[in-house]
Amino acid sequence: MQLSNFIPNNVVEAQNRIQIYNLMNFDPDRLETILRTATKMATTSLLSSTPLAKMILAYKNINYTDLEDPILLGKLVDYLVELDNWKDTWYATPTRFAAEIRKMLEISGREGGTTTPNNTKTRIMTRTYRTITPDQISHFLSHGWVRIPSAFTPSNAQKWTKDLWTRLGYDPLDKSTWTQNRINMPHHSEEDIRTFAPKAWDAICDLVGGEQRIETPCMWSDGFIVNLGTDEWERDYKEGKPLDPKELDNWHVDGDFFVHFLDSREQGLLVIPLFTDILPNGGGTMISPDGIGIIARHLRDNPQGVTPRMAPLGKEDQWQYGKELGWYIHNVKNNCQNFAEMTGNLGDVILLHPFMFHSASRNRLRRPRVITNPPVSLKEPFNYDRPNREEYSLVEEKTLRELGAWEEGGLKGWKIVGERKRIVPDRLKVQNKMKELEEKRLRGEEVGGTDVTGTTDQDGEIIEQVALMV
Repeated sequence: MQLSNFIPNNVVEAQNRIQIYNLMNFDPDRLETILRTATKMATTSLLSSTPLAKMILAYKNINYTDLEDPILLGKLVDYLVELDNWKDTWYATPTRFAAEIRKMLEISGREGGTTTPNNTKTRIMTRTYRTITPDQISHFLSHGWVRIPSAFTPSNAQKWTKDLWTRLGYDPLDKSTWTQNRINMPHHSEEDIRTFAPKAWDAICDLVGGEQRIETPCMWSDGFIVNLGTDEWERDYKEGKPLDPKELDNWHVDGDFFVHFLDSREQGLLVIPLFTDILPNGGGTMISPDGIGIIARHLRDNPQGVTPRMAPLGKEDQWQYGKELGWYIHNVKNNCQNFAEMTGNLGDVILLHPFMFHSASRNRLRRPRVITNPPVSLKEPFNYDRPNREEYSLVEEKTLRELGAWEEGGLKGWKIVGERKRIVPDRLKVQNKMKELEEKRLRGEEVGGTDVTGTTDQDGEIIEQVALMV
């Protein structure tokens, strides 16, 4: 079924739509009767040409409590009431119409829904959202991430990126000066996301359960993560050599600054704003949605807490993977099959589940890739034992589905048994040194280009980096 079938293509059809709104008299108490009556009258002259009747006919004998595909119906309702040419004159009326229909079509995970490729049941919820669509909700529950296109403007990006090359000490036209393939830069400027990227802010609120759950202010900065690639990677690409995600050595989840629990509030989402266009093979962050369930089960089974490298507290000395990324890499190689490279356009923002396995990738095009990785912290820990299913955020719902606990209504009785602690990562010392050098370059001092040595880091893609004057 095509959504285009429901676009008003003439004055008569538009008038029929108005007739539906007027027929209801905008009275929520009559909506159930309206839909039941419309089901019986869908072939009559009164309703046969209206979008609502077309929806009902498309679903044949479905009534409001037994829908074959509530998510699709929700999309049709949204499409019906959010067309640009109706936003001004009819905005309040259709919006209420859609909200009341959603309320009337409430279907719990136990009562029905469709099955996604991830065997995830979806359904219309009474939860309201600021910006994300039913399609995006379905994608997040299936894959653990969603792209928000054009979430901030090129002009907002430019006010921070204009000094990028000066800060690096590199010549953008001379790749021989690009002495490091990946650099995690310190920040000099910051701005509240609500003014810098309001569309992204709305989507973040939608995913974590509302603005009231987020610790504010929530700031973004110009602490860029730059991926410039190498000549070797470029040659591999030109020679047609494939890139195997399992061979990447940077797999991790974010959060090197706290002890991890299943419900940790410090990392509410993984956020990737794109400050350049990112093409396939252009160094976009590589992800594996399979990792969400792996992390969730590991944290559920270790309520005492784990280190950022996933070693259970109290057992660090026996942890066979040491202090590096071995646990993540082992799981990616042996337990992950699904991978995706995070590509997009300047201004897009990619929002991912906080348990998403991800890795710095190889920029085989050598077109500069610039992103940031701002944290989203919650006021309170995630709650996996809420009394009302509708109170779960989409992030919490995705976690519960991965744990097989959604149908049971949550993780009854689960709680942490360890102490919540903050950790001061070593990378901060290095970034302070890098910031000193960047400030000198911005003042016009000759200090050479950025040279960073070391291995990769959990949050910033570089660990134990050492800024040198070269």
